[in-house]
Amino acid sequence: MTIHTLYELVQHSVKSFASKVAFAMYGGEELSYAEVGTRVKHVQDLLIGAGLKAGDKVALLSSNMPNWCISYFAVTSAGMVAVPILPDFSSEELEMIIEHSEARALIVSDKLFTKLSKETIGRLNVAVRTKNLGVIAQQSCGGPRFDGGAQTRRPRGDHLYLGYHFESQGRDALPYESLCADLHERCHFPDLSAIRSSRCCRCPIPTSAR
Repeated sequence: MTIHTLYELVQHSVKSFASKVAFAMYGGEELSYAEVGTRVKHVQDLLIGAGLKAGDKVALLSSNMPNWCISYFAVTSAGMVAVPILPDFSSEELEMIIEHSEARALIVSDKLFTKLSKETIGRLNVAVRTKNLGVIAQQSCGGPRFDGGAQTRRPRGDHLYLGYHFESQGRDALPYESLCADLHERCHFPDLSAIRSSRCCRCPIPTSAR
């Protein structure tokens, strides 16, 4: 199978390992790849339905849980930019990061949602809770359901990940093409030679990854 995008990689994993455990919490729920695929599609439908498109930023503000991972895959495989935020920031810092990142959506835990003002939430297209992936707040907006394809394609140099951190009071950005190169280096599909002769996420594979 030729893998061009993260969307295709997620779909390949869901179909190939549907009954196997993908995520688990100690003493808690276990999720199969099939369930992960269902939840990823659900989150993507919520985001696209709220007017988001490839290249838009989505803030992730939650403690560690399977739905955090699912949300991350949903965002990145839809060609959007994930903005994971540490839960240790103060309310003022959280609101500054969300505004500075230009996030149009937020996926957040119930506890951390209470640290945000109505003004911050009001600037977002949609806010989704990580506990059950339900909508907390949404602007009046409609859009098509997510079906992959061209929406997941990203131009070279675009970012997949935007991370803020304490140490330098700055942020890190992971270009989409860097992740593509890393995927080629680490993932061993049967037709890897065919993948390397094609283009991944609309970006050429650097020589160092060949």
